[in-house]
Amino acid sequence: MSAIFALAAIPRCTVTIRNKLYSINLGLCVCGAPASGKSAMLAGIRYFEIHADRVLKESQLEVEQYKKDKKAWDECEEERKHALSSKRGQGKNAPQETTEEVEPCDCGEEPKEVSPKYILHQAKGSYVGMAEAMLHIGPFKVVIYTSELDDMNNRSSGDFCDLSTFIRKFMEGETISYTFKNRKVVVEDPKGSILFSGTDGQSVRYFKTSSNGEFSRFQHLTSYHQEYIPLERRSPPTRRLQQ
Repeated sequence: MSAIFALAAIPRCTVTIRNKLYSINLGLCVCGAPASGKSAMLAGIRYFEIHADRVLKESQLEVEQYKKDKKAWDECEEERKHALSSKRGQGKNAPQETTEEVEPCDCGEEPKEVSPKYILHQAKGSYVGMAEAMLHIGPFKVVIYTSELDDMNNRSSGDFCDLSTFIRKFMEGETISYTFKNRKVVVEDPKGSILFSGTDGQSVRYFKTSSNGEFSRFQHLTSYHQEYIPLERRSPPTRRLQQ
């Protein structure tokens, strides 16, 4: 579990496989009986929150500076356009005293928009929002977590793909692309970690099967006093997993 937060907190932590650079994205699912100590993962989340809050506050200062720079640039552009308009309006027959060229001010390049950096997300949230956040985090990595796997089954619909597809792409570092509000969004190198916890019944309801690739992308840790049970043999309270 410590590796999840350590790798997420260290920017630019990568590995080279067959001459290609990959980010190290880890997934961990802690499974066990009720009151078996699964919630210990929240202690790690609280430590990561300190890092996430600092990243967010620093980015908010950058946003405030961007707003000031953008306002100054807009005012400069207005002055430049007004000066050029006045110069064109003089014409060739303008009086001698008004024919002196008006040099427009040099406003430079338009300031690049800056957005707040959100790097800690609850898994029950919209993954359109998660992907949007990944566009603005720079070298940082995200942590997506839930302490109750049933939260994943109760998520609202309306996202650009099913949750399993999003997680598989995220864990493999594959490009995530979608169109949102007539705007094409492409996350070329998603970086971060995913941390889930739940009971046996919750894990069966969420993963459903171990053959679609999502289950195998996670490391599965069972509570200290419980023997590991393969997904196919776990018994939810209401039904047994169909083979």
